[in-house]
Amino acid sequence: MNVTSIAFIADYVKTGMPLIKKRITVDGTVVKEPKNVEVLIGTQLEDVFEFCGGFKEDPYKVLMGGPMMGIAQFSLQTSVVKNTNALIALDKKEGDLPDEGVCIRCGRCVDACPMNLLPLNINLNVLNENYEELDKYHVMDCVECGSCSFVCPAKRHLVQSIRLAKAIVRKQAQKQKTG
Repeated sequence: MNVTSIAFIADYVKTGMPLIKKRITVDGTVVKEPKNVEVLIGTQLEDVFEFCGGFKEDPYKVLMGGPMMGIAQFSLQTSVVKNTNALIALDKKEGDLPDEGVCIRCGRCVDACPMNLLPLNINLNVLNENYEELDKYHVMDCVECGSCSFVCPAKRHLVQSIRLAKAIVRKQAQKQKTG
């Protein structure tokens, strides 16, 4: 558990007040005044960035979460939620994904995976639309930490591929439940 969670539990035990605010890091190449702030859950992202002085230039990409696990946001009207820990606004240079190269099967993604998964095989099965194999590679065990993508010399978009694979597995499971 992190310090913020422990502090919340202590406050909750004392007061009975549910989680209504979060401490988050606001950073990135286009943020005028990067800082750590405490915001109410439900606050719009644009208001948080405005509190931090706004932008030096229009952001190319805004991530909710860190640089490796963050999710790109389509709008600044999105709100802070209980699991928001960071907001990152990037310029084009920092926000663009590098072009993917061909997997050279070096195994760095396998070595980097804290869950001992085979990201290269998951990616290959998604690309080949061989969705029946995804369960075999325990795709749902992935914590989406981004380590595999970070270490890949071919700059494969492995985390995005794994997120897609997890969505496919969930959809298949739902279909089996409903018949």
